[in-house]
Amino acid sequence: MGRLTWHPFMTEKDEPLEIDRASPTTDVLGRSTDLERPTLDPKVFLETVCGLLEIDMAIVSSRVRDRSTAAVRKLIVTLGAERWRQSRTGLARILQKNPDMVSWWAGEGAKSRINDPEYAAKLDRLDENLATRAAEMTEVERLGKTF
Repeated sequence: MGRLTWHPFMTEKDEPLEIDRASPTTDVLGRSTDLERPTLDPKVFLETVCGLLEIDMAIVSSRVRDRSTAAVRKLIVTLGAERWRQSRTGLARILQKNPDMVSWWAGEGAKSRINDPEYAAKLDRLDENLATRAAEMTEVERLGKTF
């Protein structure tokens, strides 16, 4: 019989841990230094982002189809879906929009983020502002609970 080429107890020595020191998102121990993003209720997420953008949530959830409102919707949904663990269906429910449309906005926002550095920078600024605002909220506020 031939020799087995693999066996669970025949292992190589562990490779040393290598840290990407050029990456701004890891510390010396390899832990993330990225923004802290606590869980936000979808309604709280939308209300807070609309407040930061100084736009009324009623306008965002309205049937208005002008360019500026469409751009704001795309920005909000992209931020929520990509960075804040917001489900597209949850956002669609609060915005009273078709979930397929909300998914399309998120996809278009992702394309814009990749292809347009100005859009990506705007998304980053909004993300940082939201993270700062969310850190100031209590857990009850973040989860939208009322007693």
